[in-house]
Amino acid sequence: MLRAIDAVSGGVLLGMAVLAPWMLGTTTRETSWVLNGLGFLSGGLWWARHLLGRRRGSSAGARSGTGTAARRSAEAPGVPAGSGSSWPMVCVWGLVVTLLAYVLCSALNPRASLQYTFTEGHPLPTGVEIESLEAIEGLPQTHDRDRTLWAFWKYLAIAISFGAARDWLMGASRRERRAGDEAAHFPTDRMQWLLWTLSLSSAALALVGMLQRLDGTPRLLWTFVNTLNAGHGAFGPYPYRSNGAQYLNLMWPVILGFWWVLRRRNVARRTAAHRSGGDPHVLLLVLAALTAAGVVVANSRGGVLVLVGLLVSVVVLVVVRTRRQWGFKLAVLATSLSVLALGGWLGGEAIWKRFSSEDLGSMSGRKLIYADTFRMARDFAVFGSGAETFSPLYFFYRKDDPSWNAYVHDDFLETWVTFGGVGLGIIVLVFLALWLVPFFGKGIPAPPEFLLMLGVAMAGILAHAKFDFPFQVHSLHFEFVLLCALLTSLKWR
Repeated sequence: MLRAIDAVSGGVLLGMAVLAPWMLGTTTRETSWVLNGLGFLSGGLWWARHLLGRRRGSSAGARSGTGTAARRSAEAPGVPAGSGSSWPMVCVWGLVVTLLAYVLCSALNPRASLQYTFTEGHPLPTGVEIESLEAIEGLPQTHDRDRTLWAFWKYLAIAISFGAARDWLMGASRRERRAGDEAAHFPTDRMQWLLWTLSLSSAALALVGMLQRLDGTPRLLWTFVNTLNAGHGAFGPYPYRSNGAQYLNLMWPVILGFWWVLRRRNVARRTAAHRSGGDPHVLLLVLAALTAAGVVVANSRGGVLVLVGLLVSVVVLVVVRTRRQWGFKLAVLATSLSVLALGGWLGGEAIWKRFSSEDLGSMSGRKLIYADTFRMARDFAVFGSGAETFSPLYFFYRKDDPSWNAYVHDDFLETWVTFGGVGLGIIVLVFLALWLVPFFGKGIPAPPEFLLMLGVAMAGILAHAKFDFPFQVHSLHFEFVLLCALLTSLKWR
């Protein structure tokens, strides 16, 4: 029973990793509920697995009288023991629970209620009605309880998915348990399953996005109607091309880091497959190049700029971390050049036109949005307006911006508006605490190169967040947290 639950848990988590971007980027309320439901399911399986493991360990210990040894043999998943302290993860969970309590408190302390108004013949809302309510002063507040409560459930599902994914990744597969080696080696079987799943899925998404761009269809995945930008801004399953480019920029450095680790392991083993170039890890270079090239074809200016910055960072990292491995350096250089060549061939002309357009100086109207949003930030500087309440509130703050934008196109600024300085500070502390775990916490020893490549990928998505809204998109938020779960299951070697 325990092994069956463990297998289902892994299948759910891998399924979430694939479904999140392919369900139209999880940009609709229906797809968000699907991802939330799977997140709560993973949490239920996580709880059931540990409950059964404790019962089995207790019964085995009572029969044999050997205590800890009996419990370890009884628990099928098995979390490998490693050096380090547990306080970094205590800090992470403490901050996560504090953040969830902060959002819930604001949802239960509404200062107002916001409702969209519609005009006949217009599919999108044309105005907002606000109803003032009494709130307790000195506590976090929201200007729309329903929207903030919805955000709470989404964040709760993501947090539960983080815990379930980390617990599953640190467990041993059936093959590893049969081998009887107590010391876990990176990448473990489960980590390889996750990384191969992400590699194949992201490369497939890049390929589909390229074909869709070349075909010229305005429909998402040739099936679903896209009302954003008259359908011209889509890329693959993502209604907004920049979100597609952000997903790809998050994934290709991780794929390249995975290839780096497998290549070094095979070089150390000196296998015949490696010498002949037939080992499966060679495919990862192709997947990484295809995924990165999709960023150029997505026709996102921000995506291309971040891509170039990430490529430069990777090349510098390779030069610093490898001394006489000229073959390795040439492979990375060839991959980088192939990315630019393939992307330039398929989408170079289109992206050049975008860089030459007249709205480049105004950042496609972002400067006007920032000017109005800064006034909002001053009004909600401490506790914020409530999670996910920016869009309706922006209707009342528009002064310089003629359009009613749903996002700030600056996640840091939007988080300041909706969460306030207190909430933004908690979020920053959560991210910093996550990076304490590989250095001071317990985890599976991993080579620094992979952790550095994870850092490069996260730096790229944070750069996107300064001029766009990746963390307002459910799928991107979830994939980022999934990589955080992988990060906290490792230890700097």
